[in-house]
Amino acid sequence: MLTVLFGVGAVASAMAAVFAVGDTRVGANVVASPDDAWQLVSARNSPTVTRNPTRPSEVVVVDRVDRPGFSAEVNWSGDGGRTWRHRSLPLPVGRDRPYAPDAVFARDGTLFFSYLNLEGTGNDPQTLWLAKSGDGGATLSAPVEVADGLVFQPRLAVGADRTVYLTWLQGSEVGDLSLLGAPAPVVEVRSTDGGATFSAPVRVSDASRRLVGAPSAVVGSDGSLFVLYEDFNGDVRDFENLDGPVWDSPFALVPTTGTGGRRDWVL
Repeated sequence: MLTVLFGVGAVASAMAAVFAVGDTRVGANVVASPDDAWQLVSARNSPTVTRNPTRPSEVVVVDRVDRPGFSAEVNWSGDGGRTWRHRSLPLPVGRDRPYAPDAVFARDGTLFFSYLNLEGTGNDPQTLWLAKSGDGGATLSAPVEVADGLVFQPRLAVGADRTVYLTWLQGSEVGDLSLLGAPAPVVEVRSTDGGATFSAPVRVSDASRRLVGAPSAVVGSDGSLFVLYEDFNGDVRDFENLDGPVWDSPFALVPTTGTGGRRDWVL
């Protein structure tokens, strides 16, 4: 699996109950994912948790599975996280292995999911998909294709007006456990019709920053989209997963925001 897809995550989700200001009590951990105790190796990571603003008892966790096989799952709760049910993310016939999921509830309670599918023996990330749910994750719509071709690290954001935003790292070449062919820029697309259609990708990352990754987006109160991404500062060794000593220069976190109708990106 390409290292650039990996991230830091927890295996289990802990739910906290807040009773009053200054009196926060944390209950026992509740496992949100399916019971994998029967498996010799089970590796789940990079979870995202989101709660329905119209029905706060509905909580959803998505996570990716790295062992024993690559996949992604939806875990949803209708009782505030006390009990959980599970389902897989849908793919069209002939597509295999959903991966790298993200999930966001819109203000009106619509639940949006983004995820990839992997292809080939090298598990290359290919098509980016978007699906929706109107019942807190119990059922999902057929997925809509957002983009195709070496899509890495997709993240999802939804504005108050239900504009759907997706950002990702657009690769052009992959090697053995590595992303090659820099620059591989951070790009952004959006949908103004609830995820039915999407705009053409627009570059977010600065063209002078050739080795970037880990984009994350958030929508401001005025509807502006903000994206934070990492600049490897010339560290080809870590960007391409090569052997060698620790890089002697620190990475940088780069915040960006859109101008000119939020389609031209500046630092």
